[in-house]
Amino acid sequence: MQWCISGECVSTSDGLPGPVDGGWSDWEAEFSQCSRSCGTGVRVRKRKCNDPTPVYGGLACEGQGREVQLCNMMPCHNVTLDNYKNEQCSATNGVQFNNQYYTWRAFLSSIIKGNNVCKLQCISNANFYALREPGKYADGTRCWHDETGEQALTKACVDGLCKEFGCDGVTGSGRIKDVCGRCDGSGRTCKRHVGRIRNGGAVHDFKTFLQIPVNSTAIKITNQNLRYTHMSVEADGEIVFRGQMFIPPLSQRYSHSGMIIKYLADAFHNKEHIWVLSGPTTAVLDVSVILLHNPRYLGSRVKPDITWEFYAPVTEPVRYYWQHEMLSGCTVTCGGGIKIRRVFCTENIGGEAGEVSDLFCDSTKRPSERRSCQSQPCPVPVWVVGQWSLVCQVIKIN
Repeated sequence: MQWCISGECVSTSDGLPGPVDGGWSDWEAEFSQCSRSCGTGVRVRKRKCNDPTPVYGGLACEGQGREVQLCNMMPCHNVTLDNYKNEQCSATNGVQFNNQYYTWRAFLSSIIKGNNVCKLQCISNANFYALREPGKYADGTRCWHDETGEQALTKACVDGLCKEFGCDGVTGSGRIKDVCGRCDGSGRTCKRHVGRIRNGGAVHDFKTFLQIPVNSTAIKITNQNLRYTHMSVEADGEIVFRGQMFIPPLSQRYSHSGMIIKYLADAFHNKEHIWVLSGPTTAVLDVSVILLHNPRYLGSRVKPDITWEFYAPVTEPVRYYWQHEMLSGCTVTCGGGIKIRRVFCTENIGGEAGEVSDLFCDSTKRPSERRSCQSQPCPVPVWVVGQWSLVCQVIKIN
């Protein structure tokens, strides 16, 4: 009997060949070009399951045939994550939905979680939302909406799934942003600022009570008297959001100067909240409050009760440089060995130094960790001939 195997007619008199499990080839030497010039793109390299190819019922290769890294993660000028998502939705404006054309923008809601954040869910100018083609956001699109406690993490869409990366763009590196917004940072380049006011504002007018400098992070502001007061935010003198006299601003996400600022008016709990979701900030933020009634007549119950917290850059100079420990002893006594030392990056803030991630030091100036030693040849062993010894043999005669 003969069988067709791999395109050839093969005799099976000696039995069918056994299964051959697949094996991966080496990874491609280089990653592809980054998919975006800024704002986070992806680069890819691949490998194939052909070393060997699985045949005769053998198992396919385990693992992934594609490795993805994030790249060009610096923000685009005045373009936020929300802007980028809106661009992808608006790109579908020319595609009919139920035989009609609509104008689409990103549907950004805290009810969307996990991998669903990577689905191209858009809301129309008729105020309904739908999944638009190609059904998923572009690879590299950041996949978080309202997770105010997760800015330290780096999540991005890959093949329609929300994947977690290190802040260096590498899967599994474990690197996260510190509270100052720096990848794998020490948390020492910024200082925490907290405060509270209960007598600020002006009657029927907005009065600034807080100014937040550029490059600030982790900004949270809460007013516990929304019923009689509400807040407003300006960025470099331009109004980001501001309500009318007795009407607070709309509860939504606001994009300005490359930042995403979220405002929430919680009338049920008589509170309003402001978070800056992206960071570090790119503009000076001025936060003001308006009093709807005169405390002179109605007392302290119509005054604001506002607390805030943020981290601002330290004012002391920050320097980074390489340092090293003492060399170890040589590994051999002759014939060429090595001495080893540990090299590390140092962060110096106003004279106080501490070890930090190597990411902050210039890799081209990194001192060598090894030094050659005992290069002289080892002596060649030679035979040494000594004198014959005397041996006395005793013979016993019966």
